[in-house]
Amino acid sequence: MADLTHTLDAGTLLEGPGKYAEDHTAAVIGCGFATIIVSFAFAEGAARLITRNGSNGSDDAYSQNTIWRKSFDIERPPDKAVTVSLEFAEGLRISGDLRGYTPTDADDRELLLMDCKARRPGRPDDETVDGFIIVRESQVKLLTAAYAPVASTSS
Repeated sequence: MADLTHTLDAGTLLEGPGKYAEDHTAAVIGCGFATIIVSFAFAEGAARLITRNGSNGSDDAYSQNTIWRKSFDIERPPDKAVTVSLEFAEGLRISGDLRGYTPTDADDRELLLMDCKARRPGRPDDETVDGFIIVRESQVKLLTAAYAPVASTSS
């Protein structure tokens, strides 16, 4: 059985790595694995420290505590839903109930709307949209939102 308590002899390893790895396979694999784990732990710890302290020189550090999450979830009264109205560059307007969104600082976050109405430029009436709509942040010119009573599901 291999001696699992054997540590690497760096000098011997550098003189003949192939022969050393052949003779001490468990030690080479174990130390390599331990090095990878320690590296990941160090990187994770450094990232948490930098993000927590805000010392990365940026106010927009990655966080799941975005203004969207704060407005749509944390500060939303428990008996309310969020309704959203969107205006697009070409004049299209969509409003509906917010049912989902990208909660992080990801590029081009998404919104999921249901029970939507749409108004196209030059048309006087709203159109009912069947199903749901997914919109990317980059498509939206203006977003307004409100807390509204939760729709009753009883018939």
